[in-house]
Amino acid sequence: MPAEEYEKICKQCGVCCLCKMDLRPIETSTMFLRVHCAHLDVKTKRCNIYANRFRLAPDCCKVDMNIILHSDLIPDSCGYREYIFGPAKNPAVVDLENTCPENQVDFDNPYEILSRIINESKNWTQR
Repeated sequence: MPAEEYEKICKQCGVCCLCKMDLRPIETSTMFLRVHCAHLDVKTKRCNIYANRFRLAPDCCKVDMNIILHSDLIPDSCGYREYIFGPAKNPAVVDLENTCPENQVDFDNPYEILSRIINESKNWTQR
């Protein structure tokens, strides 16, 4: 599929730009936080550095087939996952304006991180 067509599958919900917390081996899935990438514009749900995101934001990962098929880094309601698997049973609904940029969070404080977990995120990846 050409890159231009592939990009059109994205719903631009912004959920893939949320910070995630891998709780394995305690939990079996990734938890999404109410913390977003510093480059996400929460009003437009677009990346401010999209064309250069992999160079300027090393933690940004390309949503490729490996991630779509084999990880829980994106919810089932992601356009790419729905393209392959069909509509999600538990769509991810996040009010991005109730999140904060990652550069305003103390990631060394476990209480702050735990208070930012999105409770519904566990159910987003159950097909």
